[in-house]
Amino acid sequence: MKARMFSHIPVICVCFLLFLSGCQKKKSKVSDVLLEPVFTWGGVEGESMIGGISDFIGSSEDKTICLDHVLCRVSFFDKKGGLIKHAGPKGRGPLEFIQPSYIEQIKDTLYIWDSVDGRFQNLTLDCKLIKTLIPKPQFDYNSIAHKSDGGFFCSSEGFRSDSLIQVYDYNAEMTGMFGRLEGDKVEYFDFADAKNYTKRKKIPPFEKNKVLLCYTSDHNLFVIHQAIPFLKKFREDGTLIFKRKLQSSVFERLESEFYAANDSLPGYAFRLLRYWKDVAPDESGGIYLLLNNPSKMVVHHYDKNGILIEQLTGHEDNISLIYFKDNKLWAYGEDSLFFYVFNV
Repeated sequence: MKARMFSHIPVICVCFLLFLSGCQKKKSKVSDVLLEPVFTWGGVEGESMIGGISDFIGSSEDKTICLDHVLCRVSFFDKKGGLIKHAGPKGRGPLEFIQPSYIEQIKDTLYIWDSVDGRFQNLTLDCKLIKTLIPKPQFDYNSIAHKSDGGFFCSSEGFRSDSLIQVYDYNAEMTGMFGRLEGDKVEYFDFADAKNYTKRKKIPPFEKNKVLLCYTSDHNLFVIHQAIPFLKKFREDGTLIFKRKLQSSVFERLESEFYAANDSLPGYAFRLLRYWKDVAPDESGGIYLLLNNPSKMVVHHYDKNGILIEQLTGHEDNISLIYFKDNKLWAYGEDSLFFYVFNV
């Protein structure tokens, strides 16, 4: 009996070594990529002056279209950063904006959401108004992701809703809901109560429902939780494809800073917890996620199965927005007001 057991030891050792080798190979699949900008533009001077960008896209006509929430306008630039035109000014009339915050292009139509005015203005690519849409029911600062037919998804954040995601058709009328809440349903946001949670080093329930949404090239929806480390993917009909728990020491640091900041803030002042700043779909059903790092650009690239495949490190700037198109990753610096373009 002993001889037979000992005779298996070399085999067991070999299998164990192969297992460790496989784990190391699996780990090594995450590539560390250092990004160098191939082009930059922007700043605060001249006719193309930027106040503060809340969202931007690269259109099918090689224009960069930016939503300026400070100057209350939409700005069109050519591919070299030269100003083409501004659309504005501040107001509630046609082609006027209070706080434009989200933009997407579907075919030949631009969908621009004003989170304060509570409406979409649908424009042609040369900035002519097609129509105005007011969602029913309305929302404000929630995350939005358009589908290819002009309909869209919106995060409920658990506000008077039992589901995480609300579905709207191309007329901005809600047609359904799906997705389980991770935190409690809320009737209002009680920041005094939230501070009671942070004093006990706990995440407030409403924070657990804060998400980023991203509609992917394979016609599915990524849902990225902002204050708990979960990544989900749904089909258009609301069927859950997967839910993954993400691992990063950065999350622990951000959470510690979140508790410390709220301990020091007076009264009802409350600082939100955000692991991620922005998300952009790649060309293969995956996503790029911009980590909340004010000193340097750090982007995690997940494939269509929610597996981390790359960590990309870029410019030393407070990057707040990213966008992917034609094998190029665009980034916008919130403090410098500069745009950076990287080959990926």
